[in-house]
Amino acid sequence: MFCDYFHQGLCRSCTHLNVAYPEQLHRRQDAVANLLASVPSAAHMTWLAAAASSPENFRTKAKMAVGGAAGAPTLGLLDAEWKGVDLSACPILDPQLRAAMPALSAFVAELKLEPYDVAARRGELKYLLVTVAADGGLMVRFVLRSRRYEALLRSRLVRLRELLPTLVVASVNLHPTHAALVEGAEEVLLTEAATLPMRVGDVTLHVGPQSFTQTNTQVAAQLYRQAARWAAGARVAGERLRGRCLERAEGGLLGGEAAQGASSVTVGSPQPASLPSAAPLSTSSAPLTPACLPSPGGAGASARHPVGPLLRGGRLCPACRCRRSAPGCRRGGLARCHCLRSAFSPRPVG
Repeated sequence: MFCDYFHQGLCRSCTHLNVAYPEQLHRRQDAVANLLASVPSAAHMTWLAAAASSPENFRTKAKMAVGGAAGAPTLGLLDAEWKGVDLSACPILDPQLRAAMPALSAFVAELKLEPYDVAARRGELKYLLVTVAADGGLMVRFVLRSRRYEALLRSRLVRLRELLPTLVVASVNLHPTHAALVEGAEEVLLTEAATLPMRVGDVTLHVGPQSFTQTNTQVAAQLYRQAARWAAGARVAGERLRGRCLERAEGGLLGGEAAQGASSVTVGSPQPASLPSAAPLSTSSAPLTPACLPSPGGAGASARHPVGPLLRGGRLCPACRCRRSAPGCRRGGLARCHCLRSAFSPRPVG
């Protein structure tokens, strides 16, 4: 990606811009793998391909420091001397964000909102925080030092909508302190709408002014889908585990036969080839042993219920959520085992 701001030395925020994007991904994945190499289960980890995005036009949230003068603002960052540098055409911004920048600059100039002068510690408007949804909906936040311009902004909301027809949420964020923080704690809504609906992959998020969202929704969508696949795999594994418990119960294990050892199942699911891979995350093949099944000769086993006697106190076992104790469990349970509830009637033991 070519960035004129970077090559002119006006902005160095993208510090690795001179490195090819595939090489950046490779280095990052290697760094994460090296950090996790000492984890005991590292040998069982299978690394997926890193989730990639477009190197430009991906950022859906812009944090624009306001500089310049009341009638001629700059939207971008402040240089080493606290002077404004305009970055309205930054190539990593979503095209709909870039299209909104001239309108926002014109609005600030029209209202003669005074930019905050960091060196002199005077002025009002510190930042414009702008978020865009996939459908073009916008949320615009004016970060102000005080409430001085709140009434003015509210009275000119119609004008702001004329300049930005897709505006959904507008607000004032109050940031009275002279500190290296982008925003303050208090938010004042200017619009009736309080949230911006954002479609990210297969879900719609309702984003408030102070909500956290991933600025790269392309990658976020891939991560959400991968997490959903893992969750689906865990549910399948849980059903298999429950089936094994029921099979053991129906086989007479609960009638007093000796336990032959605990079963185990590996949690995980194959990755569908038709869906994108996730970022450098890993899965482990370490087995999950159901706590509701006894180990041979497990302490607390009994002829009637091999997983231990009924405990008192009305609480669930923290290991497997059983309502009877598992070997080694030190907390209480209720009257029946959750995972075997359809296999036997509860009988107090002892």
